[in-house]
Amino acid sequence: MVSIILTTIFTYFSCKYIIDILQSEYKKVKLLHDERTHSGYTSPTNSVPLYQKSSINFVLIFALLLMNFSNIIMFGYHHGLCWCYYPEHFSTTLTRYLKPQSPGTCERDQICFAVLNLSENPQTDVIIKFFTQTSFDTSHVELFSDDGRRLQKIKCRMVNLNQYQWEVYDRWIHTCQVLGLNEGTKYRFVISAESDGGHYMVKDKTRRFKTFNKSGGVVFASGGDLGAENQVMDIIVAASNSSPDFILIGGDVVYDDGMLSCSSRWYNFLRDYDRVAVTKEGLMIPLLTSIGNHEAKYGLFGSKAIDALPYLVFMNHQIGKYDTDQSLFHSHLLTDKCSLLVLDSGVVNKHKHQVNWMKDMWSGKLSTTKKMAVYHAPLYPSSSDVVDDMVLKGKTHWGPLFSSYNLSIVFENHDHTYSRSKRIYNGQIIQGHDNGYGTVFLGDGAMGVLYPQAIKSPFHQELKIKKHIFIVRCHDDGFEMKAVDDKGVTFDEMSRPNWPKS
Repeated sequence: MVSIILTTIFTYFSCKYIIDILQSEYKKVKLLHDERTHSGYTSPTNSVPLYQKSSINFVLIFALLLMNFSNIIMFGYHHGLCWCYYPEHFSTTLTRYLKPQSPGTCERDQICFAVLNLSENPQTDVIIKFFTQTSFDTSHVELFSDDGRRLQKIKCRMVNLNQYQWEVYDRWIHTCQVLGLNEGTKYRFVISAESDGGHYMVKDKTRRFKTFNKSGGVVFASGGDLGAENQVMDIIVAASNSSPDFILIGGDVVYDDGMLSCSSRWYNFLRDYDRVAVTKEGLMIPLLTSIGNHEAKYGLFGSKAIDALPYLVFMNHQIGKYDTDQSLFHSHLLTDKCSLLVLDSGVVNKHKHQVNWMKDMWSGKLSTTKKMAVYHAPLYPSSSDVVDDMVLKGKTHWGPLFSSYNLSIVFENHDHTYSRSKRIYNGQIIQGHDNGYGTVFLGDGAMGVLYPQAIKSPFHQELKIKKHIFIVRCHDDGFEMKAVDDKGVTFDEMSRPNWPKS
């Protein structure tokens, strides 16, 4: 904003200076012309004609005008630059201002979307996120039992993305963390935003959700690398048709490359997710995510948390933490028998810096659960280089832990193919009947983005170039998985027994 004001002031005084010069030059030319006309003066052959001197001045003035005009245009063109892929998109603050109804905007004075983010303890806690394009004094979520009894009213936390980067319209993200719920229970809620001491209020429709059960099984959908093509919601619809307890996206959700100026990608995705991610009972399906490299600035691994600010503002999975205070690796106790660790495959946190925490989780509160993990960059790639730095670090620091702590299933992404590995234990392929030993790696992130070529290795059991999402059931007797495409057609299946007791 300061740069815009300074540019405006500079342009004003530059133009005023140019106008003064033009007026002065015009007066001089007119005066000299009148004097020489009346005196019959003829210029010497070696002097510069008057019209040439005037032309030079006018050329200089025109150049100065053009320079100022170019500065204004270039500033407006490059300020708030958004340039991202899948699909390729280019816009600036200026172009978005000239097209106010561009994708990612919504009507003022309304709730634009609302989604549930999966918390670490989904039996008792739920996180509600919603967006407004209008500034309000406060926002709340009002909670009801499924039969309509009013239970509590919770104040939400509000943050305007414009405090980090100015935009032509406000971008308010509201986070409501609701605690102390009963397990396996259906609830209703209404979100609202108020101003002027409650005299002005905007309310949303009534929505429904259900907390997780502590016992029994859990069903979820898992994929990655979604993108923002027009048809990406087809795969979310295919997943929702199975009425999963939650949907997991393992990074590269909207390919915004950590650019706040590309935040419309998040609005569009969450608005559409809100519309289609509903069970057959009309219950909202919570969203769980892990960070991918295209959540960070320029799509780089080894970034800082601030470089993934849009992701950290739009996604929230930890109670009591917000924005850059959140950790990008977290644990989720899905039932008393099923758990999932969300890891950061080197986007912000190094692999080795998560090892002690992983050990603490798997030897502590998650020790008696069936263990799963999700992250972005694969240990067993299907299209990227097998000697890639992230691959080697993953195999070095995480691979042994997956075997030591008996992980049955791990979800990988990033390579934009469909892959299912053979059973792997301590880096070796296990042959013969599945007796529960070994980890199966499911990947590789192709919900909406496909890589044109797959590279099969001895570790792969199945490998295809195909859009897909996994439907996984974790229950007392083990795991069941089926892979479905964006039409909802099942094309691969697998089941796994429990790990043998030692």
